[in-house]
Amino acid sequence: MRTPKGLTIDMMTRIIKESILRENEKDVLIKRLQGKSLSEIALGYSKSAERIRQIESRGCRRMYRIFRMIITSALISCRLG
Repeated sequence: MRTPKGLTIDMMTRIIKESILRENEKDVLIKRLQGKSLSEIALGYSKSAERIRQIESRGCRRMYRIFRMIITSALISCRLG
């Protein structure tokens, strides 16, 4: 998993841990940042690699929405302020 430009893996891990994602989404995203494969993560959850990929995908989409809302509200605040 790639991190956005300028963010370290430690920063991304902290952001994910403090987010409102579901626990399984947080865990999968953090393990992917650490370089674990879908198959390795799937073994720990007793699920298929495809199911883990779906959880990862859902977590990424939710993180994107959260970041988009934060940036949008910050831009609106700057324009109004």
